[in-house]
Amino acid sequence: MKNLLPFLLCITLLWCISGCRAPAEVEEVSEDAPADLSLSDEDIAAINALGPEFVKIVTEGLFDLDSLLELFTDDMVMIGPEIPAMEGKEAYRAWIEPLNVKMTEASFDFRDVGGSGDVAYVYMNYDESYTMEGQDAPIEDTGNVLAILQRQPDGSWLFSHWMWAPDKPLD
Repeated sequence: MKNLLPFLLCITLLWCISGCRAPAEVEEVSEDAPADLSLSDEDIAAINALGPEFVKIVTEGLFDLDSLLELFTDDMVMIGPEIPAMEGKEAYRAWIEPLNVKMTEASFDFRDVGGSGDVAYVYMNYDESYTMEGQDAPIEDTGNVLAILQRQPDGSWLFSHWMWAPDKPLD
């Protein structure tokens, strides 16, 4: 046991010393590194312009579904409360058309817009009033949306994912 004690002390000392060495050198960024990928002011402005466009389509056109779907990618994902997630424009169309939605008022307040490269996000609040098949009185709804957008080859932005949550339970 006496011979083992100096050995354990040496191992402990080496272990402590190895943990105290200087951190590894940080490599310099090469000139070939990608440029800043943050969104430009033009990107942010283009994304923010989608809010009024969305309102115009759903209210002035009384929910012009074809124009609305032009704001989304073909492989869009729509996630809402108490419904299965819908993947693709046709899945959304099959769900929404039978409801015969007529939007009378809508506003979307873009609270936060950000992203990097060809992907952006929007956090927004919504406030809307609409009727549906079988409903006489307008339905008042407020809530939140978290959406992901993708830059298209022409530089425009389209929604690829849209998830909404109402502030109050669905009736």
